[in-house]
Amino acid sequence: MTKEEIRKYKQAIKPGMMRYMEKKDPGKSESTYSTYVSDSNYLLNNDLDAYLDFMKADKPMPQAQDRIRELLIEHRGAEKVTDGGAYYYEKLCWHKEYIDSTGGMKAWM
Repeated sequence: MTKEEIRKYKQAIKPGMMRYMEKKDPGKSESTYSTYVSDSNYLLNNDLDAYLDFMKADKPMPQAQDRIRELLIEHRGAEKVTDGGAYYYEKLCWHKEYIDSTGGMKAWM
């Protein structure tokens, strides 16, 4: 995917993902759900291959959380990664659930 294709993909899925994340964690502000969507794109923004592998997988991929932790450590330093990437992994799982509920990656590519 080119940067332009990634940008278009993120724009296309954002409205539906915001509604989906609102169902997963009701009662937050619109800006919180927008942040959840941005956070769920963490692998997409930082490791496209890992993102695509995770989105296309038929089973849970805990190695995605390992990759998120590696990226966080690279970007922020080990002392700032207190939850091992669990927060971003949870949002990524919600992201995958939404993509799967709409027909999977093939529906968006």
